[in-house]
Amino acid sequence: MRKDPDCPICGENPTIHELIDYEEFCGIRGEEAPPPVMDESEEITVTEFEGPHRPGEKLKIVDVREPYEVAIARIPGTT
Repeated sequence: MRKDPDCPICGENPTIHELIDYEEFCGIRGEEAPPPVMDESEEITVTEFEGPHRPGEKLKIVDVREPYEVAIARIPGTT
């Protein structure tokens, strides 16, 4: 692959000489709200889930994994 003579970094007349301030470029100035803290009562372990359920109880499982994780193994019945 040949070097691009018009490249703003490595070309004949470079115009970019240093990295940008990424946070400033993206408008991030520490003003974001902190991530929500998950209450431990909102999650259960696999062992707890396998435990007894009330007769006729309908359970809703929400799969919050990343798409690539879901592609590896789908959990039947999840949304």
